[in-house]
Amino acid sequence: MADISVEATPRGFRIAFAGDISLRDAGRIFAEFHETLHRAEREQTIQVDTRGVTSTGLPFVQILVILDREAFSRGIRVDFMSLMSSAVKEAIIDLGCHHYFPDLACSEEEFSRLERAPLAGMSQEGGA
Repeated sequence: MADISVEATPRGFRIAFAGDISLRDAGRIFAEFHETLHRAEREQTIQVDTRGVTSTGLPFVQILVILDREAFSRGIRVDFMSLMSSAVKEAIIDLGCHHYFPDLACSEEEFSRLERAPLAGMSQEGGA
């Protein structure tokens, strides 16, 4: 089960995650994000700290995308990149969701792999 903490900062809020994030955690994570969005004001920043995350998958990545879209519509900035763990970065790239995170720095090797695998979750042989 993932650890989640939310704290106010001078510029907005910081949401920190640690541990293995699984499907069981999705509802709790979404609720924390939703409540934090309602507490944040226009022009504030929600900093998402995933440095303590050891593994994650599609539900968490989808929640990050939803948070970003909802925050944008409310005029709230979200900072995913400055405190992103390698596990979250790998999940985003492996799931083919890197286009939702334009600041995600890919190495040339990662970019080549992404170009060869246009369908997220599909192996080169066509299986899931």
